[in-house]
Amino acid sequence: MDTVDELIARIVAQRKDLTRDQVQNLIEEKRREAGDLLSEEGAARLVAEELLVETEPAVAPTIEIRKLVAGLNDVTLTGKVLASEPVKDFVRQDGSTGRALRLLLADETEKITCVVWNSKADELLSRGEIAGATITVRHGYTRAGLTGEVELNAGERSEIAVTFGPEAVITPIGEIGEPAIELNLLGMIHSRPRLYEFDRNGQKGTVLRTLLTDKTGSIPIVAWNEKAEELRNLKRGDVVRIVNGRLRRDNSGRLEIHLENRARVGLLEEPPEGFEVPEIMLRNIAELRPGLPAVNLVARVVGLSGAQQVERKSGEKVAVSRVLVGDDTGIISVSLWDDKAELVSELKVGDVVRIEDAVANLRLGQISISAGKTALVQRIAEVAETINVKIKKISEAESDSQLVAIEGEIAAEPETQEVTTGRGEKVQVTSARIRDNTGEARISFWRSQAAEAGKLRTGTRIRVYGLLPRPGLADKTEFSTVQASNVEVLDRVAGERPSSSEIRQFIALKENEQAWVRAIILDAGEDASLTSVCSQCEEPVAASDDHFLCRTHGAQVEPTWVLATQMRLDDGTDTIVAKVRTKQPQTLIGKSISWAQKEILAKRTSTVALPIDATGKLAGMRIEAFGVARRDPQTTKLVFHSDKLFLEA
Repeated sequence: MDTVDELIARIVAQRKDLTRDQVQNLIEEKRREAGDLLSEEGAARLVAEELLVETEPAVAPTIEIRKLVAGLNDVTLTGKVLASEPVKDFVRQDGSTGRALRLLLADETEKITCVVWNSKADELLSRGEIAGATITVRHGYTRAGLTGEVELNAGERSEIAVTFGPEAVITPIGEIGEPAIELNLLGMIHSRPRLYEFDRNGQKGTVLRTLLTDKTGSIPIVAWNEKAEELRNLKRGDVVRIVNGRLRRDNSGRLEIHLENRARVGLLEEPPEGFEVPEIMLRNIAELRPGLPAVNLVARVVGLSGAQQVERKSGEKVAVSRVLVGDDTGIISVSLWDDKAELVSELKVGDVVRIEDAVANLRLGQISISAGKTALVQRIAEVAETINVKIKKISEAESDSQLVAIEGEIAAEPETQEVTTGRGEKVQVTSARIRDNTGEARISFWRSQAAEAGKLRTGTRIRVYGLLPRPGLADKTEFSTVQASNVEVLDRVAGERPSSSEIRQFIALKENEQAWVRAIILDAGEDASLTSVCSQCEEPVAASDDHFLCRTHGAQVEPTWVLATQMRLDDGTDTIVAKVRTKQPQTLIGKSISWAQKEILAKRTSTVALPIDATGKLAGMRIEAFGVARRDPQTTKLVFHSDKLFLEA
């Protein structure tokens, strides 16, 4: 656009009969005639026009969005394209067709919808992806839209200039937080997208749910209606760029990104330069909290319950089953919903599972996991690291608020009674007292566990996975089983032998089955060892001066001695390798334990290997052992793990 000096220079160059001063006088005279209502530039243009001098066309000043009102003509506006909807075709009253492209523009003052019509829409679309670009609309007009808000329109006489600046700022997922409303994201689709139909107050629609992740974190993505249909072919592993996703919270307070009409999602053929493919962040159970965008963990199955039908608030009936899983930090209940519910029939106690994209919930102070349609639950056949589930002492478990596993001896004969729940349901409950070397507590075994618990006798040693601590009488903590709690009988009353009907033959053993076996020891192996462990947490402790030191529970005068060895057994139907771990090593190696204890003290270590003659005498002896059969991932053969056994003379 020409300035005043440039206009004067143009006039003088084309009208050789006029000097610069004469032209300046003509301009000032023109301003006086208009009563000084003309600017100097406006007056110069009028003079040039009267003198038939060509000039550059004047550009109307850009108006701020906040100043727009309906009914304006010849509007010039500059704004950034926040979002662009797909172009729509329509039929006019005369039968001809037209096209309309809706944009969301913004400047420093406000946002506005801009409707670009027909050929102008095609011209703009030919520029490619315009989300994030800056456009200037000249000769536009305003009118009220269907909702009463002012809209800017660009018709056939309009001009649209596009300026592509730097790409929209991408927010790392790990930095998302309120009060942000609209965000731009770049990430990888982590869970298999699920498309649902819904009917809300008679109005039908569709919604798509998935999970977006980058190297900083994950967040659920919720696409609605047309946007859901547009994204229905997304798959796990796709890299996408999202422009104008709206940040919201779901009913449980978890942050989500919602994609509505003005949001834009671009599927990238390959990750852009600098994008790091995110790694799945695995957590241990103690780290789980409500509000996490996704729960990913590897844990061991310690309890199972069958699938059942439940009714949601919507009236829909769905299947759900529950699994208890644990690691060395805790135990948690997992609800398997819909198509995941039947997985419970494929899992066994002792299996290691990988769970991804589940949701952590908090109900009545208890954290649990919900694995729905978008979650992944997978049994891991080969485990790189052993997943040990921590067994707590009664005194430790009393301070817990989450599910625990405890081990102890039945202190009194269990009592069974029928009770009526708050919902009017009559159920069986068995109460038993259990004790260890740190205390004594009462356990209530509910429903399916009640009958089995009623068979326990005083002196029987048990281990229970999935106990819920709760306040009892006289401020004493009590424990209660939950759905899928698991009870293992570790030890009978001293001197009590299993009945013949309880003995299982090797050839009939099943994976993860607990059983009593009776066999002859063929050999006791060459890998026997004695370890000094803490009497409370059973972690190895080494001798130091006149005591043993545990990093958790401090100094101990006398540790617990644990013998570990491997045997090969034969019961007449088959042979099997048995891995034995006993806290009564003297029953197997007699006086050899004294020698091993002296070695541990002298070497200031926690473990000492036993010579072959310490266990070699066991060959040919008969043994009764209680344990569980587990499959060795390397040999694929069953191995019998036992921590309770009797030798026959």
